[in-house]
Amino acid sequence: MVLIGRMVFEVEKTDRDIDTAFALHTMVRYGRITRYHLYEDSYAVAKAYFDD
Repeated sequence: MVLIGRMVFEVEKTDRDIDTAFALHTMVRYGRITRYHLYEDSYAVAKAYFDD
């Protein structure tokens, strides 16, 4: 199963906003999630947390 969406949130540590698309790839067996992979713009997330 693949879910595609958009995350919008504020990083309180730096008071910066993140607005990024994501894809979530999961495998479900017998009603339970057996694998979980999140694909996002990790550079944008890291920049919002740590960039000076």
